[in-house]
Amino acid sequence: QGFGSILIGMSGILGGILIRPQFIPPFWEWGYWLFPLHYVLEGLFTSQFQGDNTAIVASYGSPFFSAVCPDVGPGDPIPSNCTGTAEEWIYVSFGGMWVPENIPFDILYLCGAIVVARVMVLIGLMKKNYLAA
Repeated sequence: QGFGSILIGMSGILGGILIRPQFIPPFWEWGYWLFPLHYVLEGLFTSQFQGDNTAIVASYGSPFFSAVCPDVGPGDPIPSNCTGTAEEWIYVSFGGMWVPENIPFDILYLCGAIVVARVMVLIGLMKKNYLAA
């Protein structure tokens, strides 16, 4: 139970949503690459928004605003065409680290994690002494 709570907690924090990948401190990057939630979310977001041209209006001061309206300075009026697509928002929001090209690796990693978990359960069940009281 203790290991599971650590896994869930660290996955939640380092999965890329609470702390975006580009803002994770270097000391904690190992957790970003190790815990599986990052791979689930990356595969889900990039597959769902790939080629999605839904217009997203950029909020002033956000990284997305700087990417789609680089010529608008502080105090300048925001032009009405200061929009981007959902696909661009995913790319900018996650620092260019979440791209559709990573989906096969995400699937491979998650399948490997399932196999490792199953093997660990099997070993644990084989080591269990059911006759001991």
